[in-house]
Amino acid sequence: MYGTLEPEDKRYLSLEGSQFVPGDRARRLYSLHFCRECGQEYVPVWDENTSGGRIFSPRSIEERNHDDEDIKSGYFMPDTTGVWEDTLDRYPETWLERRQNGDFKLKSNYKKRQPYHVRVNAEGTHTADGTPGWYIPGSFGFCLRCGVVHHTAGKESLRLTGLSGEGRSSATTMLTLSALRYLYEEDEQLKAEAKKVLGFTDNRQDAALQVGHFNDFLQVLLQRAALLTAVQKGGGSLTEAEVSDAVFKALGFDRDDPGVRAEYMQDPDVKGNARRQVQDIMRAILGYRVYYDLRRGWRFNNPNLEQLGLVHIEYQDLDELVADKDSWADAPLILLAASPEVRKRLLIKLFDAMRQGLCLASRYLDRTELDRLKTSSYANLREPWGLRRMKRLSHRTGSSLSASHGTKTDATLTTSCRAALAPSWVKTSKRPAPGGKPMAAITPMQTKSRTSITRKSSVPCLGLPSPMVWSWPKKPNSA
Repeated sequence: MYGTLEPEDKRYLSLEGSQFVPGDRARRLYSLHFCRECGQEYVPVWDENTSGGRIFSPRSIEERNHDDEDIKSGYFMPDTTGVWEDTLDRYPETWLERRQNGDFKLKSNYKKRQPYHVRVNAEGTHTADGTPGWYIPGSFGFCLRCGVVHHTAGKESLRLTGLSGEGRSSATTMLTLSALRYLYEEDEQLKAEAKKVLGFTDNRQDAALQVGHFNDFLQVLLQRAALLTAVQKGGGSLTEAEVSDAVFKALGFDRDDPGVRAEYMQDPDVKGNARRQVQDIMRAILGYRVYYDLRRGWRFNNPNLEQLGLVHIEYQDLDELVADKDSWADAPLILLAASPEVRKRLLIKLFDAMRQGLCLASRYLDRTELDRLKTSSYANLREPWGLRRMKRLSHRTGSSLSASHGTKTDATLTTSCRAALAPSWVKTSKRPAPGGKPMAAITPMQTKSRTSITRKSSVPCLGLPSPMVWSWPKKPNSA
C-alpha cells in the first residue's frame, strides 16, 4: 500500500506503486508498513538535507544504506492523536541505564536512535504546519504504540509488514483453498469427481515446496478449528486434563470407523488394548501441538488463535495472590511496597513472556515424554499426525528468564498461582530469596500453577508455565 504524508482526512491511498499522486507531482507517495503486533503505521524514508531544507524521501524497507553517506535511513510515524510521549518510562528497559544519582537515562549507543518530533508536508519537506509525527533514525527497534521490542539483526520486513506481506507460497495456498471451498460449498453443477484443482510448474523443487506448504497450512488450520470446536462443545471451558481428549473428539477420531482410524493409524484394524494405546498416543501428540501452537510469533502470515483474539488466557486466583501479604513477605522492597494492581500487572507481563517462550511445567513439554511419543508415533501413527517429521521438538526450558516490554492483545491467561512465586522471586538486588538461596531471576521450572483460556476479551495478554484450561468468555468484547 502507498500513501501520502498527510492527515487521515486528506491523504491519498493507492495499491498501485508510483512516485506521485496521479496528476499532482506536489504530493509524494510512500510505501506504508505496519507493526505486526498492533498495526501501527510506519513509513520507511530517507532523511536528507537539501538546498530547500530537510526532506523525507521514499525508500524501500530493505534499503538501509544510501550511496550518499549524508543521507540516512529511518522511519516516520504519523501521530495526530498523541500515541507516543517521549518519556523514559516508555522506552525498553534494555535501552536505559542508571545514573549515579539513581535516575535513568538512555544508553549512549541508543541516543542516536531516539525518536524525535517532526512535521512534514505532502512533499516530505519539514514545515511548521505539516503533519505531526515522530522520526525514528536507523533500524526499527521497538513499536512506539505497543512497546514490542526487536533486535537489530534480521530483515526489517520481519518486524513490519505491508498490506500484501505474504510470500508466493502463502498466496498460492490461499488462492487454492478459496477455489476448493467454492467448488465444494457453492458449485452445484460440477460432479464430485470433477471438483479438483490442477497446478502446473516447470520446477520440481517449487512443486514440492508448494505441496508441503499447502499440507502444513491445512494441518494447522484443522488443529485450530478442532480446538475452538472442543472449547465450544465443552461448555466454554477446558482444563489441561481435558483439552487433548476434547480435541481428539472434535477431530472425530473417537468414532468406531475403520476409515477414520485409517486417517491417523498405520494399522486401522488393530483392536482392544492395542487400539486404546495408539489413541492415547494420538491424544498426547495433540496436547503437545496445542501448546506448541501458542508459542511466540513463529508464523508471521498465519498467527495463532491467541494472536487473532479467538482464545483468551487468564490466571486463576491471581487477584488473591497479589493481595496476600504473607506471600509477598520476603519479596524485594519495591514489590513489598507495591499495590496489588501493580503486582498484578507485573505478574501478567512476566507470565506472558514465560508462556509464550514455552517455559511451561507441563507433561506435554517434558523432554522424556516427548522422546517416548516420537518413538511411539513412528511405529503407530501415519503422517502428518506423528512427530517423525519434527526433527527438533520444543520442550520446556529451565533457563532463567528476563522479560522486556510486553504488549496488549485480546487474550488473557488464568492460573491458580498461590504457591507459584513463593519459592522464587524476581530479584532486583543481591538480597537472598526465601530459603537463603540467592537468585538473579525467576526460575521457570519452580513455578507451577493451573491456567485457563477464555475466548476474546479486550484485556492484557497473560501467560504462565502450567497445566492450562481453554474457555470462552461469557460476554465477548470486540477487539
